[in-house]
Amino acid sequence: MNLFIFGPVHTDLYRMLVNDPSAPFFSCVLRVLGFPINLWLSEWWVGMYLARIWGRRGWYYEGPLAYFDGTITLAYAHYWLLLGIANEWVCIYWLYPGSYALAAYLQGIK
Repeated sequence: MNLFIFGPVHTDLYRMLVNDPSAPFFSCVLRVLGFPINLWLSEWWVGMYLARIWGRRGWYYEGPLAYFDGTITLAYAHYWLLLGIANEWVCIYWLYPGSYALAAYLQGIK
């Protein structure tokens, strides 16, 4: 759930904040490394909201890598990094060119 709600926000926010035209590879690496951090922050925020406000937990992680009362886990960090790479690739090659083409098409309709 968090990925689909906060994923586009993470992507656009990091692209806006970490976009250095003189070092595009470095910017890309920072965005990929920031992807899991933002997912953990959103898991923590939503998890604490559910637990404190509604009195229910949406999920509970167990194990030595679970933190913040089981709200986040670092056990899936490698998956989040791979998802960050996939997210960057999809945005660069599909999402942004498609949105620019759609915007140009819609401007031509007016």
